[in-house]
Amino acid sequence: MFRFFETQIDPFRRHDQTMPPANLLAFYWRYCRQVWPLLACLMATGAVVSLIEVSMLRYIGSLVDLLRTTSPERVLQDYGPSFLWMGFVILVARPLAGLTHDLLTQQAIAPGLTNLVRWQTHHFVLRQSNQLLRQ
Repeated sequence: MFRFFETQIDPFRRHDQTMPPANLLAFYWRYCRQVWPLLACLMATGAVVSLIEVSMLRYIGSLVDLLRTTSPERVLQDYGPSFLWMGFVILVARPLAGLTHDLLTQQAIAPGLTNLVRWQTHHFVLRQSNQLLRQ
């Protein structure tokens, strides 16, 4: 159903077959750099989700102020387009942004990156044992 996201990371791709770095950050970078576009998309969608959440909270705060200063007859006339826009943000933009973020996280990065690291390190370990047997 979500094949597009599930096939973004090929765990069997060609890769650097040298020994993985001993330094933790270098070890992470070795594998994360192979999927950096997806990680950048994840950060961008996370920023969008955060901005939507903050804008909703800010809007609720301003809603209290505008209802206090505007007469009930003028509220829809003066702020109707603003209400419609925030309704669109709450009902459409927020769920789409959250869905995109969750699909990237749960369907693409979590399983794909985990399997990529697993298979590449497994491949290194297999080659290592062959080298020891030859000696």
